[in-house]
Amino acid sequence: MHVKNQIIRPLKKEDQALLLKWLTTEEVLKYYEGRDRQFTATLIEEKFYNDAEKDCWIGETDGVPIAYLQSYQLTVEDKRTFGYSACQSVYGMDLFIGEVTYWNKGFGSAFITLLIQLIQEKDETAIVTVDPRIENIRAIACYKKCDFSIVKKVEKREWHEGSYHDVYIMATNKLIDY
Repeated sequence: MHVKNQIIRPLKKEDQALLLKWLTTEEVLKYYEGRDRQFTATLIEEKFYNDAEKDCWIGETDGVPIAYLQSYQLTVEDKRTFGYSACQSVYGMDLFIGEVTYWNKGFGSAFITLLIQLIQEKDETAIVTVDPRIENIRAIACYKKCDFSIVKKVEKREWHEGSYHDVYIMATNKLIDY
């Protein structure tokens, strides 16, 4: 999938070292997984390559890999937590820009748009959700820029750096023209 000079492509085995680099960067871990999380090559393999329930992607700009993205269908339990019925088609997505020098330059919203397009190519009726921690103001602004709106607040949902944090459930079902 391609927009301007940004693409997302499936995660490859060769990306393992890149993920390890990103997930040992303090600035990235502050927002994704936590600075108290110690990533190793083995943990990268387990978490990112051995989960058939999610689709994993690398975001590139001008051929340079700068981001990780994933999408997955929500479980029935998560659908209920988020306020949806079991029969609705609801996906979750997560991402981080691993190359810190690319932060705050619009790449996150470009990659989000691409991932929503991929999900909607599979399922036009899909609702796409994210669950940023409420203190992650930059991520929330990025999702709002991509037509996500806050659906609800869920208390103590995400374990991050030694404690549970509240999150906003944000969703969009806006069809993207492609």
